[in-house]
Amino acid sequence: MHRGGAQAESIPVVGDAPLKNCPYCNYSNYDNATVCRKCEGSFAAAGGTVYQGPTSRIAPERAKAIRSQALSMIVLGLLVKVYWGGYGPWPTIDSPILVTIRTYAEPLLLYGGAALYIFGLIGGYL
Repeated sequence: MHRGGAQAESIPVVGDAPLKNCPYCNYSNYDNATVCRKCEGSFAAAGGTVYQGPTSRIAPERAKAIRSQALSMIVLGLLVKVYWGGYGPWPTIDSPILVTIRTYAEPLLLYGGAALYIFGLIGGYL
């Protein structure tokens, strides 16, 4: 068969399989095809939008990492309170420099860790 002086391509037909034409090259493809066999053009609708759900300001993975760091801060603050605060049977460290560090580090770690954990919880929902 000749079409306009050129040889027409043979289309393999399996049984009575429905065919659809490519919007780019007009080549006949099987109805369940998603990509054209000739030009590899996609049959997906180009103008459609895909719903991706609500976007959050902080990614859930980042919020989880923030909460994990906050829990580490709280645990470290509790260790400072117990081991440097004299709550155990061991002797406390009475160096003036270390007492000053403990005075500032303990509330910073405990309260800062708690605030950071709450921020991570809220940030996961925003």
